[in-house]
Amino acid sequence: MSKGIAPSVIAIAAGILVLVILVVRARRLRVEYSVLWIGAALLVLVAAVFYSSVEFIAPYLGVVYTPSAVFFLGILFLLLVTFHLSIKVSRLEEDRTRMAQTIALLEERLRRAGGEDPSPAAGGDA
Repeated sequence: MSKGIAPSVIAIAAGILVLVILVVRARRLRVEYSVLWIGAALLVLVAAVFYSSVEFIAPYLGVVYTPSAVFFLGILFLLLVTFHLSIKVSRLEEDRTRMAQTIALLEERLRRAGGEDPSPAAGGDA
């Protein structure tokens, strides 16, 4: 890595670290997700500071051009994040379906017991 690029990459990685910490403190990102981004920023930071380690790893990945190894590892990271988020979305979809079924059962039980229908479609004061 050229001497002009390394400081820029270090500054960007440090900026990502600060941004993630600020977003977690503002409670806009859960800690479990922040670990992924902090880990990625730290890896970029280490790769920028110790670029020779990337040059050392590249041949083991079957890569001749070292920056290609960096792109490969970045794409691999993004694929893993996407997979993790797909699992979370699937779990949330199952939870949403289960909650909708539970609400429907409770509304039916309430209707059979002679109570009023709590749904907004029942013609309340909307």
